Amino acid sequence: MARINSSAIGQGSGSAGVITYRTVRGRTIISGRVRENKSRTEKQVRHRAAFGEAQRLGKELKEVIILGFDKTEFGSEYNNFIKQNWDYLDYIRTKGGTERDSEPLHNLWLALRDKEFKGKVVAALGAIKVTASFRWDADGLPVAQVVHSRNFQAGDRVTFVFGVTGLNFDQPFSQLVTVEKVLEEADIAGFAKGQKAVFEKGNCAQLDFRGLLPEGIEEMSVVAAAIVWTPGGVRSTSYYTALPVLPVVCTATEHKYVSEGKMEVRFASAEVFPGVLAREAVGASLRFPGLTEFQSYAVTGFVADGNGQAIGFVAEDKANLVYEPNPLGEASEACPLSKDGRVIALISGLKTPNVMS
Repeated sequence: MARINSSAIGQGSGSAGVITYRTVRGRTIISGRVRENKSRTEKQVRHRAAFGEAQRLGKELKEVIILGFDKTEFGSEYNNFIKQNWDYLDYIRTKGGTERDSEPLHNLWLALRDKEFKGKVVAALGAIKVTASFRWDADGLPVAQVVHSRNFQAGDRVTFVFGVTGLNFDQPFSQLVTVEKVLEEADIAGFAKGQKAVFEKGNCAQLDFRGLLPEGIEEMSVVAAAIVWTPGGVRSTSYYTALPVLPVVCTATEHKYVSEGKMEVRFASAEVFPGVLAREAVGASLRFPGLTEFQSYAVTGFVADGNGQAIGFVAEDKANLVYEPNPLGEASEACPLSKDGRVIALISGLKTPNVMS
């Protein structure tokens, strides 16, 4: 392919014989005429699948790509995004592509959680470096830890990006959400270290993006990034990361002691008791509010219905102590069920157990 700037040719376009002319940004580009190639070797199939997935992902991330990348010398912001993320395309080639009926943001989430993917996915390319990690708090809200290459200062602007996929009334759902916070002196004073900032609901209400989504999203997966801008408009280099599986939110219908220090938590049916809990609950810890402090119960087994389907779990007080019941019997706020350092479920509707059998 050749680029020429000739008054003799002018602004060329179209094809002549085996030569194609096209004009891009005032330059005439000459290349061999592209003809349809119907061959389907394994290498070609993998290559086409990778670029097809890149196009789908680029369409989903268009807003952030324009925000986070400059145009290349002869191409677009999208071209720059692809250039910086060859590792992801190579990963897709290696895997042989992705499922066409799976949302591209979900495929990105799967890749970022796959130990075989050794690369990074660049969300923004700039002159300063930022690293960010995300987790969920006990209320199912994101918490972001952002580390800057220099100290944060008042006027810095942080753009949080959330790529959300899941099911909405059993139909695939995908949405890109961006929220922004401009730092003030009070924010800076609240950071433990000048270069490290933790953003959570107490100091960044914008992180509660759930109000921007339709109600009833299930099986949610989220990729996230934090892009930092200086007061002068200098942008950070930032990367996407995959949040852990969002905690399941469910309501218990029955909660009682069955023996000293041992309780049962039941749900209305096997459908209400989500499959993710049936797979992961054993070995998890239920944090339950006692009269004066939180108690921790270890999940040791399941409660089954007449068909042998799990509709709840058995939890035992780790200290094997029975606390005096709450005389009001009021339902507590959502109690977190945690495993391996992350919250896998938020269970509401629990009352202080007051039944012994």
